[in-house]
Amino acid sequence: MAQGLVLLATLLAFSNDVHCNFSPTLITDLAKVLMDNYCSPQKLSGMEDVISIATNNTEILSIQDPSILASMLTDGVTSTIGDPRVMVTYDPDYVPAAHPGIQDIPPEQLAAVVKGTVNVEVLEHYIAYLKIQHIIGEEIAQKIGPLLVQHVWEKILPTSAMILDLRYAFSGELSGVPYIVSYYTDAEPLIHIDSVYDRPSNSTTELWSMPTLLGKRYGNSKPLIILTSKNTVGVAEDVAYCLKNLKRATIVGENTAGGSVKIDKIKLENYAFGSIGANVAEKLEALEGNGEYSMISSKDELKAKLSADLLILSGDKCLKITDNIPVLPPVSPSPELFVALIKDAFYTDVFENNIGYMRFDMFGDFPQVAAVAQIIVEHVWNKVVDTDALIIDLRNNIGGSTKAIAGLCSYFFDDGMQIVLDKLYDRSSGTTNVLVTLPELTGRRYGSKKGLLILTSGVTAGAAEEFVYIMKKFGRAMIVGEPTHGSCQPPKTFQVSDSDVFLAIPITHSDTTQGPAWEGAGIAPHVAVSTNEALDVAKGILNKHFLGQK
Repeated sequence: MAQGLVLLATLLAFSNDVHCNFSPTLITDLAKVLMDNYCSPQKLSGMEDVISIATNNTEILSIQDPSILASMLTDGVTSTIGDPRVMVTYDPDYVPAAHPGIQDIPPEQLAAVVKGTVNVEVLEHYIAYLKIQHIIGEEIAQKIGPLLVQHVWEKILPTSAMILDLRYAFSGELSGVPYIVSYYTDAEPLIHIDSVYDRPSNSTTELWSMPTLLGKRYGNSKPLIILTSKNTVGVAEDVAYCLKNLKRATIVGENTAGGSVKIDKIKLENYAFGSIGANVAEKLEALEGNGEYSMISSKDELKAKLSADLLILSGDKCLKITDNIPVLPPVSPSPELFVALIKDAFYTDVFENNIGYMRFDMFGDFPQVAAVAQIIVEHVWNKVVDTDALIIDLRNNIGGSTKAIAGLCSYFFDDGMQIVLDKLYDRSSGTTNVLVTLPELTGRRYGSKKGLLILTSGVTAGAAEEFVYIMKKFGRAMIVGEPTHGSCQPPKTFQVSDSDVFLAIPITHSDTTQGPAWEGAGIAPHVAVSTNEALDVAKGILNKHFLGQK
């Protein structure tokens, strides 16, 4: 309703200046066309009531100059929905265009079409330049395909790179998008190019690459640069968007006119903190309804905008737009390679006064835990287990899987003690994973009596924070360094509707019955020092302790 009031205020402001005679149903008819066909109906909320009020204001329809009325209506609609593509025009001589059948167009006119809408050159260094002003549709492409191949395509096909100029492409047919995109991709596999929703028919057109084409393909290996400008409109935007989204082209120039990026409602039902998720989803929908995303012209811009808004609305650094990284197939390295990988992942040392040092920068997710544990014990743990105190360096540990947390913690508690370390609630499944110390371990325990210091920094994140949180909560370790990152339990990636936009959502959080945990806030150290000083300070603390015992 608030948006509609902007339109009403604009209409009334203009109506004070001019007077005249138009059909009393003019504004109602205009509003009906807009509300029945506009691609983003959520922006039109409350407009019906306001249009009804405006229709009863006779001053609006008293404007004598129809061009002024059209301009006034355009300004009102544009200021309401934030979309400059919607325009009201006045044409007293308008006659609906009667498009002739393609079969009725003589060949010489078809040749003129080719020459008039396409410009082709071969530049220095064998670089092709192809300028297109109109994206022809499937019907015309089938009719004049041989002409296109002969007069355009064969001239640039052998080149080593291409510049596709869409700066002045202001019209076109949607059915032409698969043709253009397919010439710059391989025949197999078929690629899903885009999904285009048509509101009047309430239908979605799925665009796929084409298995067969007239003439040879340019392929996907030669460089392709697309030039764009603010005059690149509609179907041409979709061509640029699709080729960029497929990582087939580099876009150079200005932002396009806007309209090729489609935003779907983002749902946060799985977010670890339910009340926050519902609030964020509601506010995000309001931003979309207010036109915050209407003029975004690229996927990268959309991802950056959404991530920034999600951070502001939730305060959660992990709730963001992300890339869909496919799961790598399982790898079974040889025993020798496995040992080499483990040795490379850990660094150990023994300092003065028998102070042990162990550094690792990520928590792994190993399917064969027992086998890996044996290797770690043999090649890493046995080097430090007999020390009198231990420094664990997590200053550069970025997290990873939490599956090994309970086991790692167990080494620093005594045998025969079963301790509930934490409870991790998974909102997506409604289950709680209780982390407890393990009764049996591979190798010997360090126990609860010897000194343990953990080094942290602003980089320390995720699973590493969970380990630090548990050790600090139970008073088992002294934390030295900087506050941790304040990240989250490992997030899960969700696809936004059927788009190629993916959302990383933290679905799990630590037990909060005793107060806030570490997610989003980080963990404060007992001894706050800079990252660079942390190791020396930790060694100094332990050396002073051992000196006092002598």
